[in-house]
Amino acid sequence: MDASDAMLAGHSVRFVVGGNPVLIATELSELGALVQTRQARDPSSDERARLQSLASELARLAEQLGALSEEGSDDQDGAALADRSYAYQAEEPLDPIPAKPPSAQRIRHLIAMRRLRDRFFRSDLFADPAWDILLDLTASRIEKRQVSVSSLCIAAAVPPTTALRWVRMMTDQGLLERRADPADARRMFVDLSDAAFAKVCGWFATVEQRGGLGV
Repeated sequence: MDASDAMLAGHSVRFVVGGNPVLIATELSELGALVQTRQARDPSSDERARLQSLASELARLAEQLGALSEEGSDDQDGAALADRSYAYQAEEPLDPIPAKPPSAQRIRHLIAMRRLRDRFFRSDLFADPAWDILLDLTASRIEKRQVSVSSLCIAAAVPPTTALRWVRMMTDQGLLERRADPADARRMFVDLSDAAFAKVCGWFATVEQRGGLGV
């Protein structure tokens, strides 16, 4: 995964891992639209005809997969659930205090406690990996440890394709920063941005001021 991510860096590429019909249908539909609008490379008339035929086939497959996903939606209990809706917006704290980094051991303990939920509830009930990604990278930064893309996907405790999608989104939002391994161009490292690190530390400081997590 690291080698593929590094090789395709800078290109408009998406990884599709697994057989989730919703995900496959979405990617096929977007690829079909790309071909139909001729943004794909088509140096000859024969190639254009082949690409247009491919686009039609992709659209057909996307329709079929979309129908399958709707039929099986009742069987995927909680598959689309997450910690919070995208529309949710928390208010700024009224009592902000200076952000002091917690200990890496405290963060690792909190992560371990979060993993204990899986013993009592289905793991897909907690499908949003953003907080786990932020916690892991915060602890790694305090420990001065570098984190590769593949390691972060494991820490996120979700399928690789889901973790990669969140890493990309959080990078676009300025929460994460990606950089190539100077010793191995095939591998990419992920770091927490300074702003994101300050926010996580601020959260820990505010929680501690209000009584702590009890962990």
